[in-house]
Amino acid sequence: VLLDHYGMAERVAAAYSLEDADYRFVFPYGAAELVPESGDTARILGSSLWNGAQPLVRYDTGDIALVPQGGDLRRIALGMAPFAGIEGRASDVLQLANGARVYALGQILNGVSGIATVQFVQESLDHVQALVVARGPLRDETRRMITRNFYKKAPRSIRLDFELRETPYRLANGKAPIFISHLPTP
Repeated sequence: VLLDHYGMAERVAAAYSLEDADYRFVFPYGAAELVPESGDTARILGSSLWNGAQPLVRYDTGDIALVPQGGDLRRIALGMAPFAGIEGRASDVLQLANGARVYALGQILNGVSGIATVQFVQESLDHVQALVVARGPLRDETRRMITRNFYKKAPRSIRLDFELRETPYRLANGKAPIFISHLPTP
């Protein structure tokens, strides 16, 4: 049996799955709250129950859960009903021209070897730059795998360019996220 675990360093929410698409929150670990987003998604907020040094209340994890439409979000948050999984981080969302969103860009790297990191920078609604830190020379096969996986999630109308870098792009806070948007915020 394989255990798939979801959690974060802030210790505000945790979930597990023993079967595909059957995740359950662990209530004693943290108090999860699900805020409906659109369709079958909900944003995860969490409150720490074990962190006396830095208690967090209704902390916005930025993560998106896949929940059944019309499902009882309170029962799901308490671990009494299952949900399908974690879609991704709300900040890691590729915006499409038609208003649709593409989550879980980190999955694009599944099965890709020869790279240290890849970051996706959305420059416009029809252009994404892949910033690649390779382990050695960037092979054509590696570039093809990233491109193939990208277009499994995103439409071909988005141009994907590559930039080879020595180090990842870092934000002012020092983080090197997998997705960066240069689109204007609404």
